Amino acid sequence: MPADTTETTEVIDSDSLDRAVEAAATALTALRAEPRAYAVAAAVDRASQAVDALGPGVTAVVLRRLLASIADCHRDGLRDSSRLAVCRRTITVALRLDPRWTSARSRTGNPRPGLSQPARP
Repeated sequence: MPADTTETTEVIDSDSLDRAVEAAATALTALRAEPRAYAVAAAVDRASQAVDALGPGVTAVVLRRLLASIADCHRDGLRDSSRLAVCRRTITVALRLDPRWTSARSRTGNPRPGLSQPARP
């Protein structure tokens, strides 16, 4: 029985992580589409709520930094910045190290939502 409880908790945690990453990816997409749009601020707010649901941990801290960088770019009207690029690389590493991310990916075989590099003109 304890294994079932652990697996259920892991799936719930994995779902929360998926929602947080998807919300952050949506904020990043909104920033790239129109840096000064209200949709960016709204997406950052939604993503912040999703990250808050994760609780403490390295992944949550890195996602918060990413969201802060997105908010800074929004305020400055920029689609990208060196800080944002560093945050994207950092979250990629944090997700690779997060057991919630890697175990669910190996179970389903499906690619997870990501925070890819911006398209180059």
